[in-house]
Amino acid sequence: MTTANLALVAGISAFLSIVLIIAGTVAGSRKVTIETRLELMGRPLSASDEDLRAPIVERVWRPIISSIATPVTRITPQRVTARLQRTIQYAGLGNTLDVTTFVAARALAMVGGWLFGVALVLAATGNILNGMGIGLGIAAVAYLVPTQWLQGKAKRRQSDIRLALPDALDLLLLCLSAMSPERALARVGERAAGPLREEFQRLRAEMVLRDAHDALRTFADRIGLEEIRSLVAAMIQSDTLGSPLSQQLTLLADDIRVKRRQRAETLAREAPIKMIFPLVLLILPPLFIVILGPSVPQILHSLVPGLHL
Repeated sequence: MTTANLALVAGISAFLSIVLIIAGTVAGSRKVTIETRLELMGRPLSASDEDLRAPIVERVWRPIISSIATPVTRITPQRVTARLQRTIQYAGLGNTLDVTTFVAARALAMVGGWLFGVALVLAATGNILNGMGIGLGIAAVAYLVPTQWLQGKAKRRQSDIRLALPDALDLLLLCLSAMSPERALARVGERAAGPLREEFQRLRAEMVLRDAHDALRTFADRIGLEEIRSLVAAMIQSDTLGSPLSQQLTLLADDIRVKRRQRAETLAREAPIKMIFPLVLLILPPLFIVILGPSVPQILHSLVPGLHL
């Protein structure tokens, strides 16, 4: 096997290994349980057995990621880590993914992409300088893809919550007329749709364990929508001052529906502008080729009589 082939195999192996590490770290794995076997053996669980019960992500990948995350996080600006932390919360991954893990996984993806690009070009052309350049391009893509995925997930989740919020507010308004705010939130958590249902259920659980106002503020910070902040402000004001909450919820639901209609109208007005580029670049050129293609030889022959095609 030649040196170029060895480099290609090494690069692909490194790239696949890093992809598996990232996938195992971010996505998690199925927990390995051994209670049944130990019960059959007739002995209780020990400390080592508790360690074995942990998923493979916790036992293998997490230590590797932690060793990489510490130096990488130190050189990452604090404002970047704070923005990533907010995005992770908005995406609903706060319980499964932290900033250090994401930053380390992204750094691993960049290293794996660079090694893969260098090995691929070295095996094809033998020019290591071109390989390093292409490897940098792949590393840049590997840096952008996880970030774009996380931001897209956060935006989709916020959009789902915004769409489900007016109906949830109507249900909350109906429940408040017959029960306490705590029970009304619990009922909304049972009936709401999508991510908003999970957030209301989590809010209800946190209000039992901690101060209600702090739980409401955390609920608003975790979602990051102005509509939720308005809802939380109205609920805190109603609880503090004793003012009726029904009228504020009605106005808030109507305002959210108006904003949703205005947002849809804005997207509808922007649609023709967004269609210009695919129309000009992808649709019109093939259309011109089909329509004008058969007449091109005749036009050229009329312009240049001696030209034979």
